[in-house]
Amino acid sequence: MAKNDERTAPGLAANLTAKPPFQAVVLVCRECEDRKDGPEHLDSRQVRKGLKHALRDQRPKARIVESSCLGTCPKKALMVAAMRSGQAIRGVGVQPSDDLAQIALVLGAAS
Repeated sequence: MAKNDERTAPGLAANLTAKPPFQAVVLVCRECEDRKDGPEHLDSRQVRKGLKHALRDQRPKARIVESSCLGTCPKKALMVAAMRSGQAIRGVGVQPSDDLAQIALVLGAAS
């Protein structure tokens, strides 16, 4: 049986854990677009692909995924949140007129 340490959750064998190939996670709310006060002409898939394109050459590597409701629903905008180890979670409301490369910088995932 594997000895428990900081890298292994209690009760899990060490061979069941893996280090992911990314250091940051960006969540794009897919439910914002369905709200009646949500953004017009902007969908979560489009935002996810745009952020993925903006962050592809940046370090640390980020995984961009669509999520269910993030609980902070900006009017006429789509909520995006970013997190990485050792830093606070940052959130931004994305509007159709926003530049996704600038949003990536604001989120801190592109530093």
